[in-house]
Amino acid sequence: MAGIYVTSLESGSGKTAVAASLASLLAEQGKRAGYFKPVTLVTDSEAGGLADPDAVFCREALGLTESVEEIAPNAATAEAVRDQLAGKMSALRRSLSEQWQGLSSGKDVVLIDGIPAAGEIADASQALAELTDSQVVAVVRFHREMDLDAVAGLKERFGDRLAGVILNATPPQSLRVARSEATPALEERGVKVLGAVPEERRLLSFTVAEYSQRLGGRLLNAESNASEIVESLLVGAMVLDSSEHYYERKQNMALITRADRPDLQWNAIDASTRCLILTGGGEPIPYVMDKAAEAGVPVMVVPQGTLETVSGIEEFVVGPTFHHVEKLACYKALLREHVDLTGFGL
Repeated sequence: MAGIYVTSLESGSGKTAVAASLASLLAEQGKRAGYFKPVTLVTDSEAGGLADPDAVFCREALGLTESVEEIAPNAATAEAVRDQLAGKMSALRRSLSEQWQGLSSGKDVVLIDGIPAAGEIADASQALAELTDSQVVAVVRFHREMDLDAVAGLKERFGDRLAGVILNATPPQSLRVARSEATPALEERGVKVLGAVPEERRLLSFTVAEYSQRLGGRLLNAESNASEIVESLLVGAMVLDSSEHYYERKQNMALITRADRPDLQWNAIDASTRCLILTGGGEPIPYVMDKAAEAGVPVMVVPQGTLETVSGIEEFVVGPTFHHVEKLACYKALLREHVDLTGFGL
């Protein structure tokens, strides 16, 4: 059995996307592939809370037989992880060893969704790779001002275990820099760069249901389509040109407009629209609802005005999750195209 430990330098870099996608790709090749999240980092107030959402999603999306509790068995603060993984005979280390042996039994390969190898938990991350005797893949969000010294430091920390680094979520305008400047600079320092994955809009998007939850909205219809991904937003408060042409600019969009603008709502239903977000708390008129029901377009009512709704979206739009089968399929395609996967048998 082989373990592949996926780490990063900071949270939100794409560890879960890489771990889940590699597990899925290996399963498609006939491998008995598993997914393991040994430690879920939480704050003091979150300790003992709900099941790890990454484990919940991966169990279903990857068709795993283990329970969520077996896939993600430990929740701890960064301070506790730092202290408890430092000792060779700590209770957490003993538990992890037993949990790892149980979950990895009968598997050809297990993708381990690790913790960042930076800051106060850097040593703990290294300890997890050693405890599972795994090769290491580091996922690093690329930007032009990124600290190459910190990335190179991963080689010093993990040594020969480090299989390579994935430069993730690379802005399109920075792909040339990532591939022709950062990659050779890192490889000169002994760090293999497996590839630069471009930023993809779909991976940064939210579902209709997530917009409803975060905006405090109320879905009036088509709840069966609430899991669809909204890839772009249009605001219809100040549309002066023909709305039909306005809507042609975006695909899989949500229109944000006042409830008393049925003209904009009517034309949007004919476009590539995943949802209508009606502001101000008012109800849509019946003929708009009838057309939306026929087209299967969810209509959401939110209490805030249009400007307040847009401001609210701006506050949470930086934190999308990976928990959607379309995002999994999207990222798998990105890995196939942009990352050297030969070292993983792919």
